[in-house]
Amino acid sequence: AGSGGGLVTTANLVQSAAVTVTNSTFYSNTAGVGGAIQVMGAGSAAEQPVSLHLANSILWGNRAITGSAQISLTNQATMTIGSSLVEGGWNGAGVTVTNAFLVDGGGNVAGDPLFAGAGGSDLTLLPGSPALDRIPLGTLGCGTTLTTDQRGVERPKDAGCDIGAFESLDSTLPVIIANVSGAEGANGWYTSDVTVSWSAVDDQTDVTSSTGCDDTTIDTDTTGTT
Repeated sequence: AGSGGGLVTTANLVQSAAVTVTNSTFYSNTAGVGGAIQVMGAGSAAEQPVSLHLANSILWGNRAITGSAQISLTNQATMTIGSSLVEGGWNGAGVTVTNAFLVDGGGNVAGDPLFAGAGGSDLTLLPGSPALDRIPLGTLGCGTTLTTDQRGVERPKDAGCDIGAFESLDSTLPVIIANVSGAEGANGWYTSDVTVSWSAVDDQTDVTSSTGCDDTTIDTDTTGTT
């Protein structure tokens, strides 16, 4: 694209522009300026205002021929960035501001988002990503008006919603417990037949029990049973 590889926002003498972008991931876009986003005012008070509010979004791996790779903000336009992760920083190397206004919306994070798939094949987040669970319940619609991600996967999966378009799937192992019952003798040995049952719980999914792991009764001495 010539400008704004993922999004261009502008206006003219008769039409203003006030755009809100939420819960989005801009990845691997390329443009002459503004690899991910260009917000361009008309440069005159007589022109209609231009503004963009970016929230709960990731801008990463975008490229521009001129200026910063992620965002170009010019000509009296206003951009607010909040609860987002921008490569190079929301107000740093990731953004070029020329005769325009950049506003901190709060809650921004920095660092590699740790996408699960190389080359953008999977834009969910790996454990340790600074964007995991960053949006608290009830904030920006997390868990209220925002209940699924771009794919229809339930949001949130944990204590909060992930930044970006995709909610990461369960990142913790289930808790599996072996329950042993029988008549106990000395030193932890059993003096009767022993029944072994299993339970599994995963707080990040709907799993509260398991199937396919039927009770097993051990009625002869063994050197070990798994």
